[in-house]
Amino acid sequence: YVDVSGEIPWSLRLMDLHKQAKEAKVSICPSSAVAGGYPDLLVYLASKALQEQFGEETRKATCYCFGGGASAASSGGTLATRAAMSSSSDEVRKAMADPFSLGGFIPDIDRHGFKEAKITQGTGHVTLKTRKEDGDAVLSKVTQDPTYGFFRGPHVYAYFDNRIVRRSNMLLADISNQPYGRELCFQEFAIIPPDVLMNINAQAAKGSSSAADEQAALMADGKYYAPGDGPPLE
Repeated sequence: YVDVSGEIPWSLRLMDLHKQAKEAKVSICPSSAVAGGYPDLLVYLASKALQEQFGEETRKATCYCFGGGASAASSGGTLATRAAMSSSSDEVRKAMADPFSLGGFIPDIDRHGFKEAKITQGTGHVTLKTRKEDGDAVLSKVTQDPTYGFFRGPHVYAYFDNRIVRRSNMLLADISNQPYGRELCFQEFAIIPPDVLMNINAQAAKGSSSAADEQAALMADGKYYAPGDGPPLE
């Protein structure tokens, strides 16, 4: 089964088939295109080269995306999906907000090498501390790359892609004992050209818009595409 899905709820439904697929020796690939597929493939190739050349696991992988333009408008299907997910049940919304909804959790380790945990008073319930670098909040900010100096910001697929890469890392560890990295941190951003930073700040000042608002704006510009349609080839 091969799909081009970029949706957490659908991925969670397919995860229920993992055991049966493994026993039947078949593959389920729900995200084999831009969403999930490309970043995961890039991390695989980079970590493979790092292991072969230096014998080291990957500690951190950062994916940068650059593109867009007038022809990169969202389709009607994409907007419809976003609108549907925004009105989903509390259970689905909670899963979408969980950075580890597809697995691959890596606990925070203190300077002494111990896993940090929170113990709830009264119940004794233990919750391992999440590393700050794995949180979605890191992906939602405009920051400057500490190594290359360019500015980066949120990318539309970043929240989905990091969950896919974490799951792949987990499966590689569980099945072959060869993960990308036992302490892997994956992040994804969009590269922001310097000349558009002021425009982004101006748009942010206006506040966020709903899927309906975006649809109306796209229709007004003649860039709203129904499911199955798209921009002209030229």
